[in-house]
Amino acid sequence: MPIMMKKLPQRPLEKQESERTATAAAVTDAIIELEAQGYNTRIKDLMFVTGLSRSVFAKRIYARFWLSMALLSRETLNPQQ
Repeated sequence: MPIMMKKLPQRPLEKQESERTATAAAVTDAIIELEAQGYNTRIKDLMFVTGLSRSVFAKRIYARFWLSMALLSRETLNPQQ
């Protein structure tokens, strides 16, 4: 019976975190670009601009980030008086 590793090796974890950071940056840039041009931010548009697949936008790890990003950008574009 093989011995199961309890911890993941550090190198793959670093690569995953690097990929997540790059993905989040690409989507953030796309959101800013689309909103600057007057577009509503939709997944369909983000897919076109970033080249990412729809499944990326469904991942829980990004959901909170993009929701907060969308709320922040709306507040800065339309400040309440």
